[in-house]
Amino acid sequence: MISINLNTWDSHANGHRIEELEIGKFIDNDDMNVETILSSTQEILKNPSYISNAKKISSDFKGLPSLDKAITDLEELVSRFSK
Repeated sequence: MISINLNTWDSHANGHRIEELEIGKFIDNDDMNVETILSSTQEILKNPSYISNAKKISSDFKGLPSLDKAITDLEELVSRFSK
């Protein structure tokens, strides 16, 4: 995964988190060029730890409750505290 700074409020935080988790590379606007994109892509493709880390995170997400369950739980919390 390559995260590119889109000048949104969360681009930097998300990009740095992607690098921290070692699931991809972050490219800031100041560093954006063909060489940086190419070298980042090559690094990700050559280093199996990126795929391994991404699979682990994917597995963690799959173990979470469904979206419907989360919505139901949130609705119950809201109804309890709004009375």
